[in-house]
Amino acid sequence: MADNADQPQVLEKFVVTGSNIPMAAEALAIPVATIDSETMKDSGVAADTLDLLRKVAPNISGIGAENAQVQTGSNFGGASVNIKGLPTLVLLNGRRVANDPAESTGGFQFVDLNTIPVAAIERIEVLQDGASAIYGSDAIGGVINIILKTNYNGWEMGAHYGFSTAAGHYEERSGYLVGGVSNDKTSITVSFDYAQHNDLFLASRPYTNPIYGTYTAPGGTIEIYDNGTGSDNFYQLANHSAPPPGGSQYTINQLVSMGVYNAVTPDQDFQTFNLANGETLIGALKRYSAMVNADHKVFGDKLQVFGTALFSTTYTSSQLNAQPLVPYLLDPFISVNDYGFPGYPPPAGVNYVPTNIPGNPFSPNFIDQGGASSIYPESGPGNADGSGSDVFIRDRYTSHPRIYEQTADFVRMVGGLKGDVSEDLHWEAAANINRYQLNYQNPGLWDTIALNAAWADGQLNPFDPNPPASAFAGIVGTAFVNMLSTLDQFDFKVDGTPFDLPGGKLGFAVGVSYVRESLQATPDINSLPNSSGTTQGWANATTFQDFTAVRDFTSEFAEVNVPVVGSKQAIPGVNSLNVDAAVRYDDYSGGVGSTTDPEVSLSYQPIDDQFKFRASAGKSFIAPQLYSLYGPVSSGSTSSITYTAVDGTTKTAQFNQTGGANPGLKPTTANSWSTGFVFTPKALNGLTLTVDYSQIQEKAIVGTIPAETIIQDVETNGSSSPFIGEVHYNTPTGPSPTGPGGISSHSAQSIYVIQNLVNLAGQKINSTDIKLDYTKTISGVGMFDLTSTWTWYNDYELQEIPTQAYYNYTGSATINEGTVPRWRTYTTLDWRNYGADAFVGMTWVDSVNDDGTGGAGGAFTGTVASFVSFDLGLSYDLSHLHMGKGLDGLKVSVGVNNVANKLPPLAADVFPDTNADVGTYDGAIGRMFYVEGKYSF
Repeated sequence: MADNADQPQVLEKFVVTGSNIPMAAEALAIPVATIDSETMKDSGVAADTLDLLRKVAPNISGIGAENAQVQTGSNFGGASVNIKGLPTLVLLNGRRVANDPAESTGGFQFVDLNTIPVAAIERIEVLQDGASAIYGSDAIGGVINIILKTNYNGWEMGAHYGFSTAAGHYEERSGYLVGGVSNDKTSITVSFDYAQHNDLFLASRPYTNPIYGTYTAPGGTIEIYDNGTGSDNFYQLANHSAPPPGGSQYTINQLVSMGVYNAVTPDQDFQTFNLANGETLIGALKRYSAMVNADHKVFGDKLQVFGTALFSTTYTSSQLNAQPLVPYLLDPFISVNDYGFPGYPPPAGVNYVPTNIPGNPFSPNFIDQGGASSIYPESGPGNADGSGSDVFIRDRYTSHPRIYEQTADFVRMVGGLKGDVSEDLHWEAAANINRYQLNYQNPGLWDTIALNAAWADGQLNPFDPNPPASAFAGIVGTAFVNMLSTLDQFDFKVDGTPFDLPGGKLGFAVGVSYVRESLQATPDINSLPNSSGTTQGWANATTFQDFTAVRDFTSEFAEVNVPVVGSKQAIPGVNSLNVDAAVRYDDYSGGVGSTTDPEVSLSYQPIDDQFKFRASAGKSFIAPQLYSLYGPVSSGSTSSITYTAVDGTTKTAQFNQTGGANPGLKPTTANSWSTGFVFTPKALNGLTLTVDYSQIQEKAIVGTIPAETIIQDVETNGSSSPFIGEVHYNTPTGPSPTGPGGISSHSAQSIYVIQNLVNLAGQKINSTDIKLDYTKTISGVGMFDLTSTWTWYNDYELQEIPTQAYYNYTGSATINEGTVPRWRTYTTLDWRNYGADAFVGMTWVDSVNDDGTGGAGGAFTGTVASFVSFDLGLSYDLSHLHMGKGLDGLKVSVGVNNVANKLPPLAADVFPDTNADVGTYDGAIGRMFYVEGKYSF
């Protein structure tokens, strides 16, 4: 990586990320770094843009292929990225990109980096500072601007093959072709990319094998809850190859004494089934893409037409173990007396097994505990004595795992006109059209109606640990959701350097922009929720709802760069002083409102260009997600809540609950400032040291207030509670309590807790970014380039709700914030000489404390060890051999990432699905060998 501010001579004629003004790089006062083609090559990452960024930039994190377990629906195979865990704007050639459609089902809001092939990227510019004054929403943590290849002459083709020798046979393959032609008037660049890697299962790595996390194992576990005594017991078949005897004639004690079932403890049952064998650690990916970049001078520099087209199709997949099935064993008495259903059979959507099926071993008298004859039929639920045995038949049919398959089609078309009114005045107008179609399929689900019928008519014996394949006919299906995200942007800008000041040319930019974005989700009918909140047709599956939302926003922006003092003025102590001021106004439809965001930055050279001080301060924001504004509101019950009443007694109850989207949400805002310096001493030619300190305070982060917090605070404080508006009597809009004790003095069933999304949380991050780059050429030996990039977190604080204190997460791994090491580095040493290029890289992540949830409920449970890995690479350009025969354009590379096969340190309390933070540590796969070749012609 190379700091843009360190190389003004290179970027002098271009608009750099972080400014709308050409030539702003001369006095750029904000921390911008560039990941160039050489850095990308040395990383050994050829197919995954997110993995590339996480590897080479210590302050960048994200979620990608490793999100292949139960939370896969949050990104549906996509790859999200952020700077320092904050909302981050991703641009493509300086313009916005449509968000991934995962947001349309309640998933994350992000730009999917999987749609952007590494082979098409010329460089990536990373602005490590708030930038809403330039770019608008999302740029709280900064901006990642991906620049595609252009002005290419000739052709280049390349291929990459990487593999791991460890279990699982992980492999990745990619290939590309890029080329172009140009003359004085026209330039055309095209690229084609193919990339693929297979999935990797949890069982393939020692840190994720075994993984236990369920009471529902294949082979049949019986759970029996005795309503008379309150005991809850588990039993497993002694012979896992045969079902128990049927006939509805036994008690569980008889079956145990007969040797049919063995009693086990809950812990023994919990560790029966190793989830690692059927669950992915890393999902699979296959991508095809094509890109065209073109520009044409119609009337020289006075009028040019330009355009970019990007087409990408990406297939991703992951797997979970077979769906856990836990049907009730029901007769009319149990249905009404124990479960409170209005009658028998129970309502649609409930998985149950009738007691009269041939395979049921349990007698009705045992199940009903002798109460059915005297109590049933009753006048209504709850009028009986509460006796009876609740029998749960726990099983998984491993021949039908849950597969998560996504097909993502991304199309982006950008076209526009630009020209020079004069040498110092320029204009540009463009249209940016994005369409992202995501089709999700989920084979391996069970049709509730068909499954209940199969259990009832004997097609499938729920007590049989090994049913024949024919027993599953007609009851296994595939859920789907078709999702769409669009973004249409139209912008116009005028910029230039119209006149000279004593310190240099004054620069300015003004412009307007209009953006329309939409989201849509259409699930299959079985995935829609029923009245109880479960899926309408799939057993125990995730619910999805129809969703459509559209919004637009207009923007007006201006920026001015004032060279207050220049070197030609020869003022002692002030070689140069530049001030840049920017402001942007964004106005959103739909009640979100408007926001005005200013930023001021300064760069100062006291003596000469060897030392530059820079500083900036500004405001940023992120607009509420469309799904958060207009998504569904659901109703149900809270979990059991224990609270302290005003009389000092402890009470436990469940309350009515509604929650979900909130059209009244406002933007999340942030104030930020940064300061730093760039030092390039002439006494040590080739050395550049960059240090930047920043503070960001984010406010009004969208979230939900825990129901436990609402109930306790309203009970204690009554109408003076800040949450009084979230509690109502009798209906969700009924009256609220008027004084302390308003919860305990009313029936829990008459109390409604409102948990809509609200603007409530806050975050403060103070951090330091350090970059050391030293290049030295030794005659006869070659050129050496040492680069070391560090990120240090001074404070990383989160306030979950306004009534709580800020908690510092620096140096900890928590459920709330993930892994926040106090410092992390990426260091490389490169040697080049006469066509040969050798490379060594090191990644270091500091140790952290495992603090559980973190915050008020956090507790130290141990130390997560530090992590270090080394990479080696060697390449040679055969053109230096002058062999001819078509070899002069060939360059070959070999390398190994993570030479010592270091695996992520364990933090099982925080990351129970994988036992470690796979995304943060460069060790999910372990040692990875690769070979590359490219040929230019």
